[in-house]
Amino acid sequence: MANTPSRFWTAPLLALSLATPMAAQTLFGLDNGAAGAPAQPRLHHFDTTCQRISACFPGFAPALIPSPNGGVALGECSSSIWATDGVLLLNVDQNCNPLFACRTGAIPGSGNEWKGLAVDEDQNRLVYTDGRLIVELPLPTSCPLPSPVARCQVSSPPFSILTGVEIDPFDDAFWVCDVRGNVGQVAFSPTGVCTVNVIFQAKCPSGLAPVLPLQGITIDRCARTPFGTVGIVTVTDDAGNIIRMDLGGNPISCCPFGPALGAGGRLVGLARNPIQARQFGRSCSGPGCPPCLPVAGVRGESVIPTNCLDITLAAAPGQSLAFLLIDVTTVTVPFACGALYVPGAAILGPFPTGGTAGACDGGASFNLPIPLAPSLCGLPLFFQWGIVCTPAGGLSLSDAVGVTLN
Repeated sequence: MANTPSRFWTAPLLALSLATPMAAQTLFGLDNGAAGAPAQPRLHHFDTTCQRISACFPGFAPALIPSPNGGVALGECSSSIWATDGVLLLNVDQNCNPLFACRTGAIPGSGNEWKGLAVDEDQNRLVYTDGRLIVELPLPTSCPLPSPVARCQVSSPPFSILTGVEIDPFDDAFWVCDVRGNVGQVAFSPTGVCTVNVIFQAKCPSGLAPVLPLQGITIDRCARTPFGTVGIVTVTDDAGNIIRMDLGGNPISCCPFGPALGAGGRLVGLARNPIQARQFGRSCSGPGCPPCLPVAGVRGESVIPTNCLDITLAAAPGQSLAFLLIDVTTVTVPFACGALYVPGAAILGPFPTGGTAGACDGGASFNLPIPLAPSLCGLPLFFQWGIVCTPAGGLSLSDAVGVTLN
């Protein structure tokens, strides 16, 4: 089969059931720094039941982030974190090691302090709100920040000061929240005033109102809800509560993250961490191959849509030919030196591994663009590499890796 993703997406794979349950996603949140001694903002990683997984300091100055400043976003290509305290933009890895920093500065026609942040690395977009405007600019790679390419002003009423923004690629729109508890979907318009598509008040299943103001927002357009719809919007309030609703405002769950933040602590932004790849199985090399243990991997997030999802091969026999097996299900069938874990409804290749003959320094990569197709939500995909070692003609097999489109 040709090495073309279009051939893959038109294969019978798409006719299979998409009902496979999705694994759990998690959240990132930036706090205001109140719990530190001295005060210093932290980046938190936690699940949707408010159980903290980890925390680190992304590099903001030891000071409180004043309400309602601040925001955080996940880059779907780099899997890195973008964060702002309102006056400084940082890009760090998920362990808070620095990658990029720049002062937000004064962008003409916009307020100086950022109150919400979203990024789309695939489309080279950064979006922020200054409280009244939604502003889009190219994703920065150096300082000063580039000039805006689009903006719109949110009308008041119905909205008050905005405190968070998230990109919605399914509708080419944005989700926002404000200091009065409003949550809504808006879009750019030729008039310069944002079009309001949806607006509702955030609330918990118990009927309790959030502690105002709301402080941050994120969106999962693929999540299935108890109401039989698809799409969950998540906000955080001034007490650190995590409030999840469907796209019509029906409450799904609320949990308190405030105790993990300490006295006076609150989150100033939220970001969704998509469902992560899962590795399984064992690699092997048979007669005619060097004693390599090839490793299958994934680079980029398996979100819809994206052009950044790469299926990778490392530690493979050098100067050999690799083939990529793709399927929506798994097996464990003894084969050659080990086992096949992926039946191979699609087999792509050959891919030259490069490296040195007789060594284990070979590798390969296949980019699999994911189209903007909501019908793909929840689709599991599994990958395994088979390597034909040259010149002896032996066979080496990688372990396997699986993703869920979300």
